[in-house]
Amino acid sequence: MVLSINDIRSYLGATCPLWLYLATCLVFSSGDTVQDVSANPLRLSVIHKVVLMPLIFAISVRRLFAWPSLIIQTPGPLRFYFAYILVALATLPFGLWPFFSIWKVFEVITAVLAGLGVAVFIGPRRLPAALATVIASILALVWIGVVLSPSRGMSLGVYDAARAFPLQLNGWLIGWNSNSIGVFSALLVLLTAGMSLNWSRMVRITWYFSLACTLFFAQSRTSFGVLGFGIVLLALKRRNYGMLVIVLMLGVGCVMLFSPNPEVLINYITHGKGVDSHLFRNASGRMPMWQYAIDRMPGHWLTGYGFAVGSRYLMMDFGRAECSTMESDFVDSLVSVGIWGPILIAGVYLSNFIALARNRNPFGPRLIGTVAIGSLLVRSLTGTSLASGSLYVLVFTCLAFMVGFSADDADTEDTQLIW
Repeated sequence: MVLSINDIRSYLGATCPLWLYLATCLVFSSGDTVQDVSANPLRLSVIHKVVLMPLIFAISVRRLFAWPSLIIQTPGPLRFYFAYILVALATLPFGLWPFFSIWKVFEVITAVLAGLGVAVFIGPRRLPAALATVIASILALVWIGVVLSPSRGMSLGVYDAARAFPLQLNGWLIGWNSNSIGVFSALLVLLTAGMSLNWSRMVRITWYFSLACTLFFAQSRTSFGVLGFGIVLLALKRRNYGMLVIVLMLGVGCVMLFSPNPEVLINYITHGKGVDSHLFRNASGRMPMWQYAIDRMPGHWLTGYGFAVGSRYLMMDFGRAECSTMESDFVDSLVSVGIWGPILIAGVYLSNFIALARNRNPFGPRLIGTVAIGSLLVRSLTGTSLASGSLYVLVFTCLAFMVGFSADDADTEDTQLIW
């Protein structure tokens, strides 16, 4: 397929909010603690974000007003997430750092509007391909970071002394840890598996091998859970039980491959800690954090500590000032906006599974959206994606838009990854 300059210009124009939001994720410094941000909130390293966010907001709002006829009925996942944003706005006066919370809410609203702005512009049928292209570009940035600085892009990991395979991807260019790299790799596998692509066998093998390498080097248990759960959902909806058999055989093959030396596989899965270690049994240290957060909730059950503030404040008291989240959407939303947070996040996933159960079309955007959002539940249990705003929110919005697409109108029109 030969692409003209006009084709490229048209595509970039249609998806520019996605690319601009991606630019806000670029990192020009790292390692900032809560004290650093409090002392100097408008640092040179975040000026690009402060400038781009209002621009993305303006472009997206203009698009939504210009194409109101393309806005479809709001799907369940977005309704619950809109309610979550409203609760975040309502609890702003009760937060510890209201001005910081205002900015974080603005980031979330901008991400949602950017996703909707692109979705209504290009339509649900082309949205999976556009989203896959952006995610592929993000992962390309991760590997570019490895080339530019191998020591920063491929770190030795936290437990390098005990790991059987110490090399681990680190997205230092975009401020991503290995979990996010792995989760987005898993989402990209699900997106491309859900689309009907006219690829040659060699292209398919190269594509999935590249994603498999990214998943392997990310060393993220969460990402394997996201991928596995998503494949199960996709196979069940398509009644493609052969896909489940292949996945099972691959799993058994990995176990047999390491059967002469099983401690190597165990070492890889546990990140060198071993299955009997206290850290591994406590979800890599997450459970003590969650328990500490719940113990600090009396007096804040209805309003939380402030949107995107509660986790930072409590982690500082917990002795981990370098962390900005509670490593769980449900706990993060609890400390941010109170008990309403986890209820509404649960509503997002429950409504998505209802839409998945009602969908009778084994192909098309609706299936891709419901499967991808359903698989993100694994990430929400042990990581923060929807609770406090990030690129996850933009991707979620695009996927949720697909969920609202009529199953009767869905088809297998998506035949190109980019256009």
